Amino acid sequence: MSKKPKIRIQTDGGGIPKRNGEGIAYGYLIYVDNEEVMRGSNYRLGKDLTSNDAEYLGVLSVVMALYASGIYKGTKIVEVETDSKLVVGQVTGVYKVKKKKFRPMLAVLDVITTMIAIDSGTQLKFKHIPRKRNKADTVIRKGMDSAT
Repeated sequence: MSKKPKIRIQTDGGGIPKRNGEGIAYGYLIYVDNEEVMRGSNYRLGKDLTSNDAEYLGVLSVVMALYASGIYKGTKIVEVETDSKLVVGQVTGVYKVKKKKFRPMLAVLDVITTMIAIDSGTQLKFKHIPRKRNKADTVIRKGMDSAT
């Protein structure tokens, strides 16, 4: 029997400093057996965007990338790590979703995680980690630089 790969994801989001224009940046890293296999980042400009918007978009973008790549197949659990207690709490149902704008993102996230589970039996486990352990922060810094 072959060993199942361990897949771990780190995602992050943050606000772009006002001196560089207003907006958000978000990004992710995907590791298979502790080796980085994929990364991505993006940014959105706009005055009404918050760091929480960035955190949600980071999680959503990495889960979509995970599904599109199919690299989750053959593993039982994928760990999704973020330094946002709010996102982890809301995704896992521990916190109530008070802002209506996050409800559609959670609905899409739920659909994609369900598709992954139906496709392969793989479950996504969302986990809070300290900011200093989140290496995806370096990816969003590049996204912020791209925005300026």
